[in-house]
Amino acid sequence: MRTSFVARPCVRLLIPAVLWIASGCAPDERVPSPPSVVVPATDTTITTTTLVPADTTATTRTDTGQAARERWDSPRDCRFTDGRPRPDVNDPGYGERYDSAVMARGIPFRCTLRPGGPEVRLVLRGEWSIPTILEVFSPPDAPRPLQTLTVDHDQSAYEGNELLVGEDLNGDGWMDLRVNTWYGSAGQMSEVFRYDPSVRRFVPDTALPGMNVHRLAGRPCVATSTKSGASDYSTAEYCWSGGTWVQTRAFSQELLRGGSGRGGLELGAAPVVRILSERRGGRMRLVRHDTVPENAPQW
Repeated sequence: MRTSFVARPCVRLLIPAVLWIASGCAPDERVPSPPSVVVPATDTTITTTTLVPADTTATTRTDTGQAARERWDSPRDCRFTDGRPRPDVNDPGYGERYDSAVMARGIPFRCTLRPGGPEVRLVLRGEWSIPTILEVFSPPDAPRPLQTLTVDHDQSAYEGNELLVGEDLNGDGWMDLRVNTWYGSAGQMSEVFRYDPSVRRFVPDTALPGMNVHRLAGRPCVATSTKSGASDYSTAEYCWSGGTWVQTRAFSQELLRGGSGRGGLELGAAPVVRILSERRGGRMRLVRHDTVPENAPQW
C-alpha cells in the first residue's frame, strides 16, 4: 500500500495541466527494449547556462496545455455506460466517494479498440470505494471476462472523476488504457495498459513511470510529470520507437535550499535550480543547467 499525502481531488484543479512543459522531440534512433538508460545530469558545479548545438532532427516544441484541458470534455475511445447518471462538476454528489455497493457491482465502460474496429466492455470493480481490478469482456456481451487486470490503487474513487481513459498512446492504431490510481498535490497518477493485437490482450506498460501520463497529439509520444513541493517538479517526454518507449526529454526544477533560501527575497523570486536534458546523437545529453529566480520565464 502506497503512503501518500492525498488531497481530495477536483477536476478543476488539473495540476498536471499547470505544470506542463513538454517539447516535441522525435527519437533519432531505434533502440531495443528496455528504454535506453538516461545519462544523469548531476554536475552541480555548473551554475550558468550551458548550450549544446541544436540537433537538426528535433521537432518544434509543442504546447500541450489545450490537450490537457480537453481531457475531461472528451470521452476518447471509452465511454461511461452505467445506468446511473454521471454527475457533472456542479451537480449534487459530485466529488463524493463511490458507494461500496456500486464499486462491488462494478462501473462499466464500452471502449473501441480501433476506429471502426472491435469493441470491449470494461468493468472497474473494488472494495469499499477503492478500485482494485479491471475486467475486460471481449466480445462486449461475453458472460465471463477475457482478462482481469490488477490495479495498484489505495485511494477512494470519487463520483464524477475520470476513472480511466482509452486512447492510442504509441501511435500503433490500437487503443491503450490509462487507469487513474491516486490523486493528490502531486497530481493524478496512472497505470498504463497497452493493447497488444498479436495476443488480443492488454499488457501492463512497465516502461512508463507511474505518474501523470498524457498523450502528445500528432506524434507517438507521451509526456509525464510529477510534483514534490510548491517549487519542486519534473517533466519528461517518451516517444515510441523500436517497440518500446525511449526518453527524449527531461526537465526538473528544485528550490535551492540552505544558504540563501527565501530569506530577504520578495515573494516568488526564490532561487531554483533548473536542469534540462534532451536526446541528441543517440543518448540523453545535458542541454542547460541554471540557477534562476523562481519567477523566471519557463524553458
